[in-house]
Amino acid sequence: MINYKFKIKSIYFPKSKILIIDNFLKEKYLTSITDEIDYLLKNSNDRRPYIKKYKSKKIEFLNHKNFLKNQKKFIQILKSEKFKKFIQKKLEIKEKIVPDSSNMFSGFNVVEKGGFLRPHADFNFNNKLKLYRSINLLIYFNKKWKKKYGGNLTMYNYSNMKKKYEFIAKENRAVIFLTNKFTPHGYKKITTEMKRFSLNYYYYTKENYSYTEAKHKTIWR
Repeated sequence: MINYKFKIKSIYFPKSKILIIDNFLKEKYLTSITDEIDYLLKNSNDRRPYIKKYKSKKIEFLNHKNFLKNQKKFIQILKSEKFKKFIQKKLEIKEKIVPDSSNMFSGFNVVEKGGFLRPHADFNFNNKLKLYRSINLLIYFNKKWKKKYGGNLTMYNYSNMKKKYEFIAKENRAVIFLTNKFTPHGYKKITTEMKRFSLNYYYYTKENYSYTEAKHKTIWR
């Protein structure tokens, strides 16, 4: 399912490392998962909508038990030892990483026109798993997505909150990074009628890599 022949662009960010991977999934699986996200959007009532000052017009599908065939298969691959070792090596983490299995935070997302996500630093501790959140994996399923459409992952400079990098949310792109207080991120308002499909998946560690001693919820900037 994963195309391990892809090329990786590595960017070193303060206290973090960002991996940009295009052509992440093999084409037939990419299409099938995109179709399954669309099916859930049209047919599933097991969803969590967001319309708040920090994020809007976002629908999350987080119950892994209700995912469809290829979605479930993909999640199992993300949990596999092979993929975990791949991430550890590329992000230069020696400690064992634990995939999210809480059905609370990792899942597929749909955002409509006008949707946005304010800059923030991710929460650093999962109370259910009793582990620290250390890695974000984002994958996009948006065919012919253009920069001008908005909704692109933006990384900000921690000290002055100026934009440092912007990564277009284009189809079959994965972005993986060490998440901590030095990696505030978000995305600008979506301007197109096209819906923005993505997967966000998290990995945890026993050790706290967040550079914040206190356990905290999401910090909005």
